Amino acid sequence: VIMAENTMFMNSTIVGKIQKNKLEEIRVSVLKNNMIDLRVCFFYPEATEAQPTKKGIWLSFKHLPAVIAHLESIAQAPDNEVSFTVDQTPKEELRVYHCEFKTVKLTDIRSFYLQDNEFKPSARGVSFNATLIPQVINLLKEADKLKEI
Repeated sequence: VIMAENTMFMNSTIVGKIQKNKLEEIRVSVLKNNMIDLRVCFFYPEATEAQPTKKGIWLSFKHLPAVIAHLESIAQAPDNEVSFTVDQTPKEELRVYHCEFKTVKLTDIRSFYLQDNEFKPSARGVSFNATLIPQVINLLKEADKLKEI
């Protein structure tokens, strides 16, 4: 994990990086608009550093304590099918939940949008192996220290 490194990406300060797999890493950054960017970056062939992808989500500092608390509860009871929802607007909500894909337990932090009176998952979000939860929590706590009051 690399701490408090400056970057030109979206006028942000990188809080840290977590290796997601051989080709991807998760970056946590604090943006100048006082939001947290949780983003997947991809290692392209011959690139010296991973490049940001569209896979990611901006988190508000006001929701951060609840997101961290829920991630901690998932880490403590990984077999429980628990879900956490924050209403961001009447037509959008943020969900943190546990899911399974091809027998791999994943944690997902994703924005959902209202369509036909039903909330549906959007492309804005990030999924990661449940084993990475403690590292994600640590970086989110570090990001919280960088918020502008």
